Amino acid sequence: MTPTKAPLNGKQKRTYVLATQTLERFEAQVAPGKRGVAVNEAIEHWIEEQRLAKIRADIEAFGRDSESQALYAQIDREWAPLSDEVWAQIDDDWSKMSPEEMDKEFGHGA
Repeated sequence: MTPTKAPLNGKQKRTYVLATQTLERFEAQVAPGKRGVAVNEAIEHWIEEQRLAKIRADIEAFGRDSESQALYAQIDREWAPLSDEVWAQIDDDWSKMSPEEMDKEFGHGA
């Protein structure tokens, strides 16, 4: 991995060794002049997928952790009464609204 001496408009040229079959398939599908963009998009996609995979793994680990489960259960117990009260009020308010009022309030329809 050797960068060029001077960046090319915020870009750098790198050298990587890839499987011949991979390169042949890539070059057959991507036109010359578009390959750098395609490689950049593929790398950006891969980086984002790795970031999301880490988040998913962290969430799954949190869900398996007994301390985290206990904390979540405690928070749920503390907030459940308020949540129930708020949703009951919302349900009550909605039940008193006509379809026209609902449409006006929430912007549905014509």
